[in-house]
Amino acid sequence: MSEEFKTVDPKLNGKEISLKWGTTMYHTPQDDMNRPLNFDAAVKFTRVNLAVGYEIAQENARPRWNANDFFLEKFGQK
Repeated sequence: MSEEFKTVDPKLNGKEISLKWGTTMYHTPQDDMNRPLNFDAAVKFTRVNLAVGYEIAQENARPRWNANDFFLEKFGQK
């Protein structure tokens, strides 16, 4: 299993759970604050994103898109 979908419980398939949520819940009327929220996971997610942003901000060079990247094609400066 890909490390990016690793779950704490090895009996759970993180990729399957993530893909199912992304296709059935994300940006739908059911995707609201009445859903249960795992605050411990939210804290870890926030800390990782802060660390990534901080590391990028400390670099001398600005980040660049990879050649032929979808986001470069869609959002890159032309």
